[in-house]
Amino acid sequence: MSREIRGFGGQRSPKPVEKIEVTEDKKKLRLALMLLFGALGIGLLTYAFVSWLGAEEGWQIIETNTSYGVTCGSDFIFQYYLGGSGVSATAQKKQLVKLYSQASAKAHQLFHETETFDGVANVAYINSHPGEVIEVEDALYQAFETILADGRRNLYLGPVYDQYRNFCSAQTGAEEFDPTVNEEMNDYFLEIASFANDPEQIDLELLGEGKVRLTLSPECQKYTKVNEITNWIDFYWTKNAFIIDYLAETVTMEGYTLGRISSVDGFARMLSADDTNRIALYDRTGNVVKQVGTITAEGAVSVVLLHDYPLGTGDAFLYGEREDGSLVSPYIDTADGQSRCSTDTMLFTSTGLGCGEMVNRVIPVVLAPEIETDALMRLADEGIRYAYWEEAALHSGDITCEFTTAD
Repeated sequence: MSREIRGFGGQRSPKPVEKIEVTEDKKKLRLALMLLFGALGIGLLTYAFVSWLGAEEGWQIIETNTSYGVTCGSDFIFQYYLGGSGVSATAQKKQLVKLYSQASAKAHQLFHETETFDGVANVAYINSHPGEVIEVEDALYQAFETILADGRRNLYLGPVYDQYRNFCSAQTGAEEFDPTVNEEMNDYFLEIASFANDPEQIDLELLGEGKVRLTLSPECQKYTKVNEITNWIDFYWTKNAFIIDYLAETVTMEGYTLGRISSVDGFARMLSADDTNRIALYDRTGNVVKQVGTITAEGAVSVVLLHDYPLGTGDAFLYGEREDGSLVSPYIDTADGQSRCSTDTMLFTSTGLGCGEMVNRVIPVVLAPEIETDALMRLADEGIRYAYWEEAALHSGDITCEFTTAD
């Protein structure tokens, strides 16, 4: 398509995202889902943890301490068995709170796409300094390496993600940001996709030794200025997958392995090689979500649960509902900026990969028009087990998983 350098709709740029909040009237689907989940609180993965929490003494939730600054702790639940290694539970908790708080504060800063922090070369800083060679922390550099592997380009859809944030947080007039009903927004998304998919127009160069450079072509720079774009690179819905890997690796490197970390939006890292975890699998039919079974996963497992509906208040800002009742999920296709999901719920687990690596590999499967069995089998060959419910049956690429149909 031709790229016309103009303001959006010939008159103005899309509205920037100033604040993300979930409004009281964010529609009937969200209310129905929250009533369904009720006490589950942080989402579908919680079911897997409840039975284990009550099995032995010593399990506690480790929370971040505000004295370490703003953290991403509200997006995660960190459960740990204190005293299990013969060390004082009090001493362990003190050390874990410090370690986890520091890591959560750093992750909050490193992956922030709109706010900069003194002395921190984060996503927002890179966005605001195109053309400069910037040295970043190992955690962020590794995340860039992973998300850009295999030629993935979803990292560059920042302007599109901003409009989905607007859509999902809008109290009224959400259709303004919906490309399926607003032709001007659809044209804008196609323009962004055209830039995002072209390495000659935009590219984050990984230069080695922790150095990166965001390169924008003169044409892209002009388009950026005219349309008041502030962030091209943005992890969006994948952000917590990379953060949870960083948090898990931080605590395990210090010898803390008797626990698990889960996120509000469906990612989890089980830290112990000796654990058995039961993970709930759900299915959505219309506005009704129900549990359809459980999966037993052994050892230090990474979990990625993808779903086209919110798990609760924690990830509600990533989801929306159109006037016709159809859902808008955060899984955005780089081809045209449209929200797509091949099925309503899909669970992936791996003992060899982190959540970020799994997310990068499963993106094509998630964005496909429908479930592609061959693609799932290739993932299984790579050590990524999958499970989903379709046509009244559980499907899995790993026969060692134990399925228990819920009553």
